[in-house]
Amino acid sequence: MILLPGGCLSGLGGGIQTREILFQVHERANDGYAIEIDIVYVHDEALARKLEAFSARSWFRQKQVLIASHAGALSVRQLELPPGLLPKKIEVADRQRDAVACFVFANYVARGEHRLRLDRHREARIELGPKAIAVVDGPAGS
Repeated sequence: MILLPGGCLSGLGGGIQTREILFQVHERANDGYAIEIDIVYVHDEALARKLEAFSARSWFRQKQVLIASHAGALSVRQLELPPGLLPKKIEVADRQRDAVACFVFANYVARGEHRLRLDRHREARIELGPKAIAVVDGPAGS
């Protein structure tokens, strides 16, 4: 592993380590409302540092402007996950693996950060609980 300026870790080949993401949604997640999820792949270090400070609420308020003003520097995969959903696995596309950062923003009703940075997790299990989101280390299939 190499420590890059700004404290980011990268494998010797560069890019994110994330290969798959498994979402597990609690049956009482988000007060019973579906959760809007954005998986954000960032291809610019400065933009990654900026997004690291964003809450999900800030991201969802500003995302259209950010996408328009940083064309080519970020891409977004959008999901909507209902409470109680059976685990949903997302494979990270080859073209996204050269990103410098991977964030997940969850649009909960409850206030909170609801932001995760996943680029150091090869297989990430995301738990969408009643009021918060968390990443659990370990294989996404377990």
